[in-house]
Amino acid sequence: MTLIINAIHRHSSLVATDTQLTNGVGGITSSDAPKSIKLQTLDGDVMVSFTGIAEIANEFTTDWLIKQATSFNSPKHTFVELVTEFKRHLSIEFSSYFPGHVPPLVITFAGWTDASSRHPSIYNLSNCENDDCTYRAPDYIFSLNRHSPKPNGTLVVVRGALPATFSADFRKSKKRLEKLIAQNSNKLDAAARRVMAEMITIASNDARGHTINDQVMASILSRRNGSIDYVHIPEKTDYALPGFVNENLSVRGLKVTGDFVEGGTTKVG
Repeated sequence: MTLIINAIHRHSSLVATDTQLTNGVGGITSSDAPKSIKLQTLDGDVMVSFTGIAEIANEFTTDWLIKQATSFNSPKHTFVELVTEFKRHLSIEFSSYFPGHVPPLVITFAGWTDASSRHPSIYNLSNCENDDCTYRAPDYIFSLNRHSPKPNGTLVVVRGALPATFSADFRKSKKRLEKLIAQNSNKLDAAARRVMAEMITIASNDARGHTINDQVMASILSRRNGSIDYVHIPEKTDYALPGFVNENLSVRGLKVTGDFVEGGTTKVG
């Protein structure tokens, strides 16, 4: 499964995922697959990420998410209406997509739920988790949970390949991320993003993290400044993005900053 890290404070919503796809027997089918998208709603952009099954109805899960949001006309609906519609559709149709075999699927939604919200929210839609986010066997019933932020409006949520997050190094990095987020400053978002990439790299090097790689897609969604997307590739020589041949080249609005490439994630609406 993919590793998804969501972090929110009063001014920003951050999400980072790895980009590896594996088949049912653990074989790698892609090393640069986007697993996070932005969808537009009446309340603004929403960051949507998934972990679990890589294809739905013979479409890559990211493409399926975009198709469903387009069909629902998400820019004409609120954040909560979008999340509720995904729950309704999956609860009705998932059994027809996978008759006799139920794969796991977790979708996270992060953003501001309405114009008066003081801070972003994180929702979790899943067919393999209990209300307290502990795992259960996948089934056709999808549950929707809203993660409650701390009193200061901050929260870090890790979903997906959780066995790879049990190491002391991962827990130490998570605490660093929580300290950065707790300061409620978008000036620290870049530093937080780097720690999130570090956490995914640590998990990918864990023996239990064979479904995770260290190529990370990260996004920072700010109510004031919109959103910026990044790709983190440690080698720094081949970014696997159109137009890039070295780390100093900027093409089509994409920009390299250190070991992050700015740009490149799909936006709908």
